Amino acid sequence: MRTLAAACLALLVGVFAYADDDANEVSYGELSLAPEAHYNKDVVYEEKYLSSSANFPKYVEDSGLRSKKYILLTVGNMKLPVFIRKTDEMTKFVAGLKRGVTVKILGKVKKFKRKPQVNVMPHYYVLVEDIEVTKTAPGKPAEGDDPKGPPPGRRPKVPRWRR
Repeated sequence: MRTLAAACLALLVGVFAYADDDANEVSYGELSLAPEAHYNKDVVYEEKYLSSSANFPKYVEDSGLRSKKYILLTVGNMKLPVFIRKTDEMTKFVAGLKRGVTVKILGKVKKFKRKPQVNVMPHYYVLVEDIEVTKTAPGKPAEGDDPKGPPPGRRPKVPRWRR
């Protein structure tokens, strides 16, 4: 009888664990305004990639996110920073990203363990599990493709002290 009860309990725990694995697709605006509503949940969203960095503020380092292990991505804006684990393939992937590319991020919303010294800094972040490019950045037209022709020349800059 105990083995039957244990098997049923294990089955129920497995069903609830499977239900939690489904990621919620949310808009970036909703996520950045109320990250606490999605705390410790898997989320999926799309937004434009802006830049990456390996320099973290002190409270981020104190929270356990070391620059040796993670890369900080600016996706959308800095209201909700995105951290991705440093591996050889992820480092190459991030190095190949261009500014303005739309990326789809699957990750978990986490809270920093330490509070920032300035209250304006973010209290939550996204820890990336998977990232992919969905739309490429709009490219600049080649010089020959521009209907107006090349831009007019500029005057050389003269230092103020020589004027």
